[in-house]
Amino acid sequence: MKMTARNKMMDYLTRRDHTEKELRQKLSKTFLPDEVEKALQFARARKWLPSTDKELYEFSQKVGAALGRKNKGAHYINQYLTDIGLPPLNEDFSLELNKAQDLFERKFQKKWTALRSDLPLERNPDFFDELRHFKGQVFRFLQSRGFSIAVCQKILSEKLAN
Repeated sequence: MKMTARNKMMDYLTRRDHTEKELRQKLSKTFLPDEVEKALQFARARKWLPSTDKELYEFSQKVGAALGRKNKGAHYINQYLTDIGLPPLNEDFSLELNKAQDLFERKFQKKWTALRSDLPLERNPDFFDELRHFKGQVFRFLQSRGFSIAVCQKILSEKLAN
């Protein structure tokens, strides 16, 4: 049996929800543009794809929440949403701060505690170099997860002040 664009699209949609942009990109790799358009029209007619602004926003919230549970920052989430053809979400600074604090504690708390235990400069004359390196490491890690500069700075000022 020959795989059609419609069958392939239904296969994608049974695995997870997709945006029209995602389906178009995936199907265009294998099928001709007119076949892809017919498959997408078939999906639109059956309301399998979000089409209204409300549906798109709800889908954005669903995808954003899933990425948020994976401790991704607002910048990462909004970039991902834009890439797949969904509207971006508003950034909640307190939520972002909580996610970043959780990441810091899971990834860097032990290292920070060990670094602070060497705090008297007689014990560790290279403390300030190590502290600068540590701050850079934390900052780069949080930014790579999509957190804003303001969130990264707030985490560093709060966590490293103790």
